Amino acid sequence: MSLPKEWITVTPFSRILALVLFILLPLLTFIVGIRVGVMYEAQLAKAFQSITQFK
Repeated sequence: MSLPKEWITVTPFSRILALVLFILLPLLTFIVGIRVGVMYEAQLAKAFQSITQFK
C-alpha cells in the first residue's frame, strides 16, 4: 500500500511546525513537571506536619 504523495511531502510549513514542537513540548512538560513537583512537595510537608502534631 503506497501513500499519496501529498501525505509524505515535506513542506516548509511542516518543517517549521516540527521545529516549534521539538522546542516547545519539552519546555512545557518541564514547566508542568516543576509545578506538579511543588504541589506534591507541599502536600507531603502538610501530611508530615499533621503526623508530627499527634506525637
